[in-house]
Amino acid sequence: MFFVLSKIRKKQITLEDANEEFMIYCTNKDLTRKTLMQYESTLKLFFKYLLEEYNITELVKVQEKHIKEYLNFTVERGKYSFVLSEESANINKPQNRTDFGKRVSNGTLNNYLRNIKVYFNFCYQENYININPVARIRQLKTTRRPKEDITDDDFKKLIRSIDTTTLHGHRDYVFIHILMDTGMRVGECLSLKEKDVLNERRAIFISSDICKGRKDRYVFYSPTMQKILNRWIDYKDRYLNTDLLFPTNKGTKMEITNMEKNVKKYVLLSGLNSNINCHHFRNQFGKRALMSGMNIYQLSQILGYASVKVTENCYADLGVEDIRKSYQLHSPLENMTNK
Repeated sequence: MFFVLSKIRKKQITLEDANEEFMIYCTNKDLTRKTLMQYESTLKLFFKYLLEEYNITELVKVQEKHIKEYLNFTVERGKYSFVLSEESANINKPQNRTDFGKRVSNGTLNNYLRNIKVYFNFCYQENYININPVARIRQLKTTRRPKEDITDDDFKKLIRSIDTTTLHGHRDYVFIHILMDTGMRVGECLSLKEKDVLNERRAIFISSDICKGRKDRYVFYSPTMQKILNRWIDYKDRYLNTDLLFPTNKGTKMEITNMEKNVKKYVLLSGLNSNINCHHFRNQFGKRALMSGMNIYQLSQILGYASVKVTENCYADLGVEDIRKSYQLHSPLENMTNK
């Protein structure tokens, strides 16, 4: 009798009901707020597609073909053209984005697929379904494109384009320097408070609350950065009553998108490659650290990656010129001659 009731419950459970259980499970795993939002956003869009295209609301009715067709549908529609509701479109205004309607990359599709797979794997493990529709679906092949280099001259051009006579200009000048010198993520840097700066050790403490990997870590900065940072803190504290390290002109927390827009403006003003963005500074830090002899394990710890393997994948695109420069530092014969 118990078996029969259980089977009835499985057939009647909806996608939304299962999602509620899934989100509780993810929350209890202490996943970051950003990860939770990505899961929920991806799944709600997928559920909307299933309802509109197939009138499916029950979990057991979803098949492998529906998931594959949704991925194809996403490619055909383009970026941000499929939204949850008119209300969300009015709020977020996706049509105003410069990449609206452009092709969705395989990397982005893999992110959507990963989120969907985690959901259905959970449902299968909880016995909500007897057949897992994602079991045979594989990730799409992606080609990693090397990021544009930022040469020493490029960096000098960039910082010269910033008007440091203003508070926001001075802030952005220091912000770009510290990204380049520490390899921090943009969101981590914008969440820092003055107490996180350990000046006597030239270190910055990044707590698990703001770190993507949910683990405390430290990054370190140079004597040159120390002078720039100390001058900024003195300047900021004269005009703003906030413990945030990189606040807005009103003393509130700076949004990532706003800082990204500022950096893009400086990139265009300085005539650099328009593809350069905030994340390039983190990438440059990693490449330069490896080129100067830092081992992959140390770099992985500083960057806050989950594993050394992730770090290896991120920096597997070192070019011939990068390797040539590194060789000059490590040539056995040259080192023997100079001793």
